[in-house]
Amino acid sequence: MASNFGISMRTYQDWKLGRAKPQAAATVMTMLGSLEDNEIIRTVKKNYRS
Repeated sequence: MASNFGISMRTYQDWKLGRAKPQAAATVMTMLGSLEDNEIIRTVKKNYRS
């Protein structure tokens, strides 16, 4: 999962254990929360790069 997010395993573990919070991710989730379902899907598909 850490590699999927492009972060270190340590950072991911800190997030998972509640020792740190992914502030940028929280902002993105807030922004996505204001969209309609179809807009969320389109935005994620457009911006996801594997």
